[in-house]
Formats: sequence, C-alpha cells, structure tokens
Amino acid sequence: MPYWDTLSAGVRGNFIHAWGFGDSDTAGEYAKNNITLDGIISQIECPFLITHSDLDHNYPSSYATRMKEEAKCECELVIYKEGVHMADNIRYKYQPYVADWLASKLK
Repeated sequence: MPYWDTLSAGVRGNFIHAWGFGDSDTAGEYAKNNITLDGIISQIECPFLITHSDLDHNYPSSYATRMKEEAKCECELVIYKEGVHMADNIRYKYQPYVADWLASKLK
C-alpha cells in the first residue's frame, strides 16, 4: 500500500485498528511491505467481478483496471463514474447489478 500517506486519517485509523497496530508509522510500514495484490489476481480461477468508482479518493480506479488486466480468468469490470468510495452513494445501482451477476454465475 504505497499510497498510505494519501489515505484519510479515518481510513488509516480503521486499518490501524483492524491490524492491531498502535500507531500510523508502524501500520504504514506494514502496509507498504505486506499489503499488495501483486501476483494474486492472476491466480484467481473463478469468474471475477470488479466494481469500482471514479470518485473513490482512497483507491483510484486505475487499480481496478490493473486488476482486470492481470486477470487470467473470466473477469468483468464495472466503473461507476459518479460513485464515491465503495459506491456508497449509488448502492441502488451497483447492488442489483452485483446480485444479478452472482445469480447468473451460480446457476
């Protein structure tokens, strides 16, 4: 997570708490050295749906595009231009899409 310092204090705080670290510097060092999808995406073998948002200030949509490019399996990428982090502001759009996608794959 080389962009640790660009995350909001709230997001960094959530990671610090979830990982059990006592301070931002220790968590940031851990993130930089351990939190990566490098070499992981290409190992996914099942159908893979990526939903993302262009207005996500924590994770740029270029990360989602990179995941799609690295996928070796069936993979679909949907980017919501008006969506903020996790498309929280447009759940009415992405949740039905994800549910329908899952239903089509679980037939």
